[in-house]
Amino acid sequence: MLLERLPEEKEREVIERIARRIASYGLEVPAILFLELHKPLANLLGHSLLFAFPFLAPFFGVNALKDATAVLSTEEGIEALIKRIEEIAAQKKAKQHDAGRDTNSENRF
Repeated sequence: MLLERLPEEKEREVIERIARRIASYGLEVPAILFLELHKPLANLLGHSLLFAFPFLAPFFGVNALKDATAVLSTEEGIEALIKRIEEIAAQKKAKQHDAGRDTNSENRF
């Protein structure tokens, strides 16, 4: 089989790495939209990444791309990635909210 399922621990690591990379660029909303739209086509998405593998491998690395392809080729993997991106976005928002509240409280005195 071309797209083998990763062990659960490895899949979580890959999902975490992808979600953090997306969040570092501030692309949570477009990424979630893209993933939600393509979730029903997960198998096709995985095979599309296999097709593009030779072109993408120099930029992302062979192992990282292979792992990402395995995660993105299943609806469960895509759903887990969406949930993790949403969690990171909520943490970022809470952190910004807390920082804003601290700044406002300092200005009162």
